[in-house]
Amino acid sequence: MELIIGTISIVSLLFSIGLFAKMKRRSATLFGVLLFLSISFTYIRVYFIAISNWEIIDRLNPFLYSYLLLFLPLIYLYVNRVLDRKTRYILHLLPFFVHFVFQCLRFTPLSEFEAYHSISNLFKFIFLAQAVLYGILLIRRLKENDHRIQNQYSNLAGLQLNWMKSILFAIFSCGAIWLISWMSLLIGGIKTIELGFLHVFVLLIIFFLYNGMYTQRPVIDFIQEEEEEEKTHQSSISLAEVSRRMEEETLYRNPELNLKKLAEHLSVPMREVSQVINREGETNFHSYVNSFRLTHIQTDLLDPSKEQWTILALALDAGFNSKSTFNAVFRKEVGMTPLEFKKAGKLTKKE
Repeated sequence: MELIIGTISIVSLLFSIGLFAKMKRRSATLFGVLLFLSISFTYIRVYFIAISNWEIIDRLNPFLYSYLLLFLPLIYLYVNRVLDRKTRYILHLLPFFVHFVFQCLRFTPLSEFEAYHSISNLFKFIFLAQAVLYGILLIRRLKENDHRIQNQYSNLAGLQLNWMKSILFAIFSCGAIWLISWMSLLIGGIKTIELGFLHVFVLLIIFFLYNGMYTQRPVIDFIQEEEEEEKTHQSSISLAEVSRRMEEETLYRNPELNLKKLAEHLSVPMREVSQVINREGETNFHSYVNSFRLTHIQTDLLDPSKEQWTILALALDAGFNSKSTFNAVFRKEVGMTPLEFKKAGKLTKKE
C-alpha cells in the first residue's frame, strides 16, 4: 500500500508541474495546479505515516486535514472558470482557512478545553456536508452548461465536460465506498474493504482528471445570462430570413459555426438571433443548425454522383465535426442509422 500512496503523491506533484507549464494568465488551469498540489501534500503526509511513526511530527503540522476541504471547492472553481462563470473565490476557500486557523489552536492552551474537542468533532460533519453541497453545485453547473451551449454552439464536442461528469461519479462512488466501510468498522467492527483498493481507485481518477484538465478548452459564453422580462422588443430579423440565408449560403457547413459567428454574418445582435430561433423555431441553436446539416446529408446519401463517398466524408462535408456525433444526431432525428437510410432509399427507387 505504501507504494501506491507514494506513487499518488509523486504523480500528483508531476501533474501540477505539467499543468503549471501549460497555464496562461487567468486560466482555469491554476485551480488544477492547486488541486494536484493539495492531493500531493495530503498523500505525502499519509505516506510518511504509513512507513513510520510520523504521528509525532504530524502533531506539529498545522494543516493536518485542512487540505481535504480544498479538493471539491477547487474542482468547482475550475469548472466555473472553464465555463466562463464569475465566482467569489474566497467564499469557497473560506472553510479551508477556518479549519487551518482552528488546527493552529492545537498549539495553544485553548486546545485543552472541551469546546475545542466538540468543534473538532463538528468538522467531521462539515467534511460530509461540503461533499454533498459541492456535489449538488457541480451537477447543477454542468446541467446549466448543457443548456447554454445548445443555444450557442452547433457542434458540442469538447464543450459538455462529459469527462468531468465521469470524474464526479467516480469521486462520489469512492467516497460512498469509504463511508460504508468506515461505518461497518465503527458499528460492527467489520472491515469490508481494504484501503489499498481505494488508493488504486484514486490513482486512476487522478490520471483521468489530469488528462481532462490538460485537454479541456474554455467554453466561452457569448451571451452573458441576464434577467429578462417576459415581453421583449421585436427582433429585427425573422426566422424565415435566417433560414433563407442559412440555406442559400450553406452557412451550416462550417463545423465551427456558433451563435456569435452567425450573428456577425447576419449583422444582427446575438440575443436577437437566439430569441428568433428559440421562440419562432421553438428549438435551440444546436438543433436548428443540425436540421440543415441532416437535410443536406440525406440528399447526399441518395445522390448517385456521391455513391463513392464514405458516410464520414459526407458528414464532414455537411458540417458535422465527428462521426460519433453525426451518428448520434442522425439516429435520434431520423430514427435509423445513415446506412439503413441509404439502403431504404435505394429500395424505394427500385420500387
